[in-house]
Amino acid sequence: MLAPFAPYFSDYLYMKMTGDKSVHLSSFPEPAGYDASVIEEMNLVKELVEAGRRIRQKNGLILRRPVKEIVVTDNRYADIVKKFGYLIQKELNTKDIVLGDVKSYLKYSFSLNRKATGKIFGKELNAAVREFESEERQNEFKESGHTTVMGKTITENEVERKEVLDERYVSDDTSNNSILIYKEFDKSLYLEGLAREMIRRIQSMRKDANLNYTDRIYLHVEGDEALMEAFSSFREYILSSTQAEESTKVNGSRKKWDISGLELDVSLEKMEA
Repeated sequence: MLAPFAPYFSDYLYMKMTGDKSVHLSSFPEPAGYDASVIEEMNLVKELVEAGRRIRQKNGLILRRPVKEIVVTDNRYADIVKKFGYLIQKELNTKDIVLGDVKSYLKYSFSLNRKATGKIFGKELNAAVREFESEERQNEFKESGHTTVMGKTITENEVERKEVLDERYVSDDTSNNSILIYKEFDKSLYLEGLAREMIRRIQSMRKDANLNYTDRIYLHVEGDEALMEAFSSFREYILSSTQAEESTKVNGSRKKWDISGLELDVSLEKMEA
């Protein structure tokens, strides 16, 4: 790599190190052996991240908004989650990533098999379907595997069972419930995410002002209601992360930012020693 830019020095160095005539007369070296397991592990990490992003996108869960939990139910990824869970968490913006049994996240709904029960109920089939869907009949069937509808005994032979994912989680057909993402809005996580975005903007302004890491600043922020709620909830975290002290009178640099459609107005000034 050095030879095209420093040909004479490279030649001298190469001859001293190898005893060969010239680096310019030599072939490119063959790559040394590598650990294939590392590549395989990273491919699995990539699979998980791509699947997680796809599920988020299909269900309108923007990546900027943190989610409470991602559950991995496929045992193929168990070791990967244990080893690289922190990396997957960061890429998918989740508070936690856990291993779980998919059965714990599935619910079962039961309905009458119309083909099997048509001859039993005849014209009263629709009424029988409605009765079977009642909470009492559903619970009875779940507990014992049979129930009575309109005086007729219904067993598993006359019933269709459907698996339904817990309504708090989302997945997709491609992943086949191997990755579940908690979809419910969590306000505390949302505000924490906004707080981190605020820190990023303040740090960017510190950099533009050529401040050292140890330089302390006076800080004043104004903005939309959600941003101010985030600042209030995570005030100490924001101030300590940016080496700042809050002040209403700041005469330094000022900049307006857009954070996911919310307006933030930041003013900061270096503290004099």
